[in-house]
Amino acid sequence: MAIRKSVVFNTTTPTSKDELSDMPRYVMEATYANGEMYWRYNPPKRAIDAGVTERIGLGTDRVKAWKKADDLNIALDTWMIDDSDHLRKTGMSQAPTVDGLVAKFLESRFYTQLGKSTQKDYKYFLSVLCDTEVKGVPLGSYKFKVITKSIASAAYDKWVAKGPFLAEHVRGSARRIWNLAENEWELLYHNPWKSLEPTKKPARKQKWTQDEITKFMEMAFSKHQWRNVGVIVLLAYELGQRLGDMRTLEWDEYIEHEKMIQFTSSKRGVDMELPLNEGLIDIFAQQLNKFGDTKYVAPHPKSGEHYTLDLLSKTGQRIREAAGLGKHLRMMDMRRTAVNEALDAGMDRTQIMEMTGHQHVASMNPYVVQNKERAKEVIKARKTLLTK
Repeated sequence: MAIRKSVVFNTTTPTSKDELSDMPRYVMEATYANGEMYWRYNPPKRAIDAGVTERIGLGTDRVKAWKKADDLNIALDTWMIDDSDHLRKTGMSQAPTVDGLVAKFLESRFYTQLGKSTQKDYKYFLSVLCDTEVKGVPLGSYKFKVITKSIASAAYDKWVAKGPFLAEHVRGSARRIWNLAENEWELLYHNPWKSLEPTKKPARKQKWTQDEITKFMEMAFSKHQWRNVGVIVLLAYELGQRLGDMRTLEWDEYIEHEKMIQFTSSKRGVDMELPLNEGLIDIFAQQLNKFGDTKYVAPHPKSGEHYTLDLLSKTGQRIREAAGLGKHLRMMDMRRTAVNEALDAGMDRTQIMEMTGHQHVASMNPYVVQNKERAKEVIKARKTLLTK
């Protein structure tokens, strides 16, 4: 069947049987006492209270019933568009909106107890959520209770078009506040983001060679405007850390006299203490001389603020391209590279966890890439039936 034309906020009227689709919104199946099935139109109570529409029977003819429901939905959608500005202003009082739900989250302990960098990330991803238009209307204007899986999926498709990394972060942020609305605030009874199927990506196994890392660093350090991205990536590689924690690393977390850094990982809240090798000690001395008057170890050279995820990614791509390196390489792979170099050096996984901050071996396993040389050594070391 053709896709129904009168989806949320679309004012095109279906004119033939072929233009009707699956059951329209707010249509319910019902049965008369004699067992005959008929259709009913059951729109939102707010629209009924506003005199826009009403609950009515649609008859027993499916095509005619659904056509009538489509026409009723057009009138309802037109009213909802006119009412969208009012919905935004109403917020969490009488007509809860996505904007209002986000505002409630930002005022809650679930947000205020997060680290500063994590707070900034949530604000950014939630702003993307609210500003994304579905059927010409920002999601922030929608009443959050009427965000269906189809609406969520349409928004997710737009985020995927900008990149799967962004899409998953925005979806994760949406899931978080909908979970709170459902389980903590008792504001709704379904979460459309839970069952939304994410973009399927093969497990990433890419590592950098030291030659590739050298080329990237040489290019990054060759330009003042690229240098600090190089510093962030170098820290992630040398210490086996997430890019996010290194891009927000503050001078208060650098213990100069002990030649180490102390910080709390943003993802799991693990307190980390990592010693600096001689090369990094020299890098920190240079950074202190150039950027010691800012809050961050490797800030954006113009603003003095830490790099946003988007700007870090775009600048890193420019550096990679200028260095003549392939698109298969990503800065985020530095942590995986560090883990596998440690395995190649003979460290076991529990030892490597002291560097990475993973609390369980299972959570570190996705970083491990199968290595035939390591496998060869293990097989060689065993005393099997055929090697005795």
